[in-house]
Amino acid sequence: YILGLLLGLIFHDFTSEDKGQKRMAFLKRQLPSWVSVALFGLSLSILCLLVFPISTYYDTDHEIPPITTTHSAGWSRDSVIVYNTFKFFAWGLALFILVLPTCLGKLGLVTELLGGHIWAPLAKLTYGAYLIHMLYPQALLTSTDATTFYYHTSHTLGMWLVFTVGSYFWAAILWLVVECPAGNLQKMVMTSIMRPPVKRKLTDAQPLNNASKIIRSPRAFNAAANNNL
Repeated sequence: YILGLLLGLIFHDFTSEDKGQKRMAFLKRQLPSWVSVALFGLSLSILCLLVFPISTYYDTDHEIPPITTTHSAGWSRDSVIVYNTFKFFAWGLALFILVLPTCLGKLGLVTELLGGHIWAPLAKLTYGAYLIHMLYPQALLTSTDATTFYYHTSHTLGMWLVFTVGSYFWAAILWLVVECPAGNLQKMVMTSIMRPPVKRKLTDAQPLNNASKIIRSPRAFNAAANNNL
């Protein structure tokens, strides 16, 4: 979270003020292209080291797979502790290294890929899916009549697909029913509160127009003539 906030502040500084834009242009000129490519490769290496070596954890001949315990796992207990301690920081650091060159205008292909319009609908549903995906699998698994007592690759991939699609499906419904109307209501309220009051200015033409209307009125002209007499 801290790395994400720091990256957001850097991006805001580079795009909001003239000084920040000058700093971004200076760093873009000073940063060689090979450094951006090296950072991109380092980021992908960290991400792969966090994802793929997990398969060795289940590399065991024991009849009971190590799902909820480190017993009979392919890793030692110390290895599991080290991985679980640093995995979140390493994942955030890898994303930080990946996105930082794109803030400087480097890695154009990566920028076009990550900033494509195809991600816009998923970006609106990501937070809702994040909140739902912790509850949806539990509700789905506890509602079944049978309990799965073994796991294999096809079963795990199938359940992952069901959980992912289901989480985004319910996130889309919540976005249409709750999040989008609440956001529009908040926008209307804040706009009405922050809108400055409209002040009507009296121009010099308005008294002249009123006087011309009085003079053009026959009754007013006669009354003015009688008063003068």
